[in-house]
Amino acid sequence: MGKSLKSRTVKGVFWSAIDRFSALGIQMICTLIIARILTPADFGILGMISVFTAVGLTIIDGGFASAIIRRKDVTPLDYTSVFYFNIFISVLLYAILFIVSPYISEFYDEPGLTSICRITFLILPINALGLIQNTILVKRIDFRSLAIISFLSALISGLIGIFLAYYLKSVWALVWQNFLMYFLRTIILWIVGGWYPMLRFSIQPIKQMWNYSINLLAFGLISNITQNLYPLIIGKIYSATQLGLYSQADRLQKLPSTSITDVIQRVCFPVLSEVNDNNERLRDAYRKIIMVAFFIVFPLMMLLIGTADQLIPLLLGNNWMGAIVFFKILCIAGSLYPLHSINLNILNVVGKSKISLYLEITRKSLLAILIFIFMNQGIITFVWMQVVYGVIVLILNVYFCGKEIRYSVFSQLKDLFPTVAISFLALLGCSIVSFHEIIDNRLLTVIIKSLIFITIYWCTNVLFSSQAYMYMKPIFYDLKNKMVHHAN
Repeated sequence: MGKSLKSRTVKGVFWSAIDRFSALGIQMICTLIIARILTPADFGILGMISVFTAVGLTIIDGGFASAIIRRKDVTPLDYTSVFYFNIFISVLLYAILFIVSPYISEFYDEPGLTSICRITFLILPINALGLIQNTILVKRIDFRSLAIISFLSALISGLIGIFLAYYLKSVWALVWQNFLMYFLRTIILWIVGGWYPMLRFSIQPIKQMWNYSINLLAFGLISNITQNLYPLIIGKIYSATQLGLYSQADRLQKLPSTSITDVIQRVCFPVLSEVNDNNERLRDAYRKIIMVAFFIVFPLMMLLIGTADQLIPLLLGNNWMGAIVFFKILCIAGSLYPLHSINLNILNVVGKSKISLYLEITRKSLLAILIFIFMNQGIITFVWMQVVYGVIVLILNVYFCGKEIRYSVFSQLKDLFPTVAISFLALLGCSIVSFHEIIDNRLLTVIIKSLIFITIYWCTNVLFSSQAYMYMKPIFYDLKNKMVHHAN
């Protein structure tokens, strides 16, 4: 990457990380506090409707946000037309979901779910009101403003959620916390974003972006529906309690796995879209991105597996011990997320959204077959199926996506093997030492295990000067200097 491109990427990663982790950190802290007040079943009830919320948010976006970010000549009329179109779709969706809410309640045999649905689904039109403001800030790579917005909305809604949990002691605390987070974020986006729609609308910009956006929309719909099939099936076949345990384990493992990758992705998409006509430069940039992301995420997920027995009850309390086994399995699946996500992003950067759609249809058809086979085999087996599925589709993703920039499966595996080997060595090092009979303190055990893991992982990379470490080193120092600069 050129110097200016590298500078913009590092700056974007810094503020995107602040945006992502400040909001998620606040949300997670508040959720951990609320989890000690409410029951797993309360979290499970809200998880039952996650598929409807995820699908609704995807439809509202419609792929137009990515289309706007990718385009180099967006006009004020383009922004305004997409804004009004999103509002119309969101209101229509909410009306449909409002009507079908009693049927959702009947499907899960949860009488109180109707009113929960109707309040929760209000986030669809609320989110649509701030979608263009958010997209403009992403296109400008202004993640500093997004960081402030995310932090404030997460903090205020989280504090209110804790208060409501103590006062209501029911799932409604989670419902209102979720609603307030979207509501406050949209309000602050309008205040900070500095963009307002014109009193004009044209269907022409929608038509121009349609061919690109429709494939992303279909991709997003298939992806979100299938990803949320897990909570839907667990909530229907098993119980709200099991769904609550699964959902919290999934949320905890996604905090590092998806968040770190998404931070990198969110910055790299608009930046690398500027060099999508230079295949060699694009391949070199993506090779570094994949290696750096995997260098961070994979060992972190292995560390979480090594400390899970103490970490889960330490964070959530003894009522959540049943989440430990789910957490360990999901961490294995989550460790592969950077490879899935970053490879797929290649197709969007080079404008091959149709290939991305076909690949998604193939993957999700396979998932539907696996779900049909395993869903009645017991919940542990059902969760292990996610790992099996992840490995199979990883091969597909790496092959077809890497083919677009001539970055083969063998080349990627060769680049990533040192990180995998060193991570397993570090996991073995912290696992063979047992502290149960020596130290009767969960926090201290987690700290000691973590120190052992980090020492083995870091020192081994430094000793052998692994390529991923050499790529990470200058980025680390650039981010460190930027943090010092902003602190001063």
